[in-house]
Amino acid sequence: MMTKIFDKILIATDGSDNSKAAVEKGLMIARQCESAVYVVYVIDMSTFSPASIVTPAGGDIVHLMETGGEKAVEHVKKIANDLNVKTFVISGNPAHEITEFAVKNKVDLIVIGTHGTGGIERMLLGSVADKVIRTANQPVLVVRSWL
Repeated sequence: MMTKIFDKILIATDGSDNSKAAVEKGLMIARQCESAVYVVYVIDMSTFSPASIVTPAGGDIVHLMETGGEKAVEHVKKIANDLNVKTFVISGNPAHEITEFAVKNKVDLIVIGTHGTGGIERMLLGSVADKVIRTANQPVLVVRSWL
């Protein structure tokens, strides 16, 4: 009997077209390895000020983000209908939450997309993918979006 290379794979998504390539690559690997898949969407709470939690129209931005997150992870679950997929929408710092989730759930591989941007923004802020690479205990597959 052959041991699975990756028993559990975490696919991080933000629901954008830019994360599509990472989702597709992660699902491809999961199929080849017969892995369980955890699809994670993190609501980045650091982007909100207390005043911005309510929209001018009276809607709750966090609720809107949760709804968007649920749609994003459910879309991945739908296209991965042949796999064992569990979905999660969580709040916090994306890089921290992804790496913590991976540790708590004993994930063997993290798959995450990147926009491939550079320049001053990357130097000052760093991307979520960069931060995950620097802090994760597991292998991280970074898939660049070509959009």
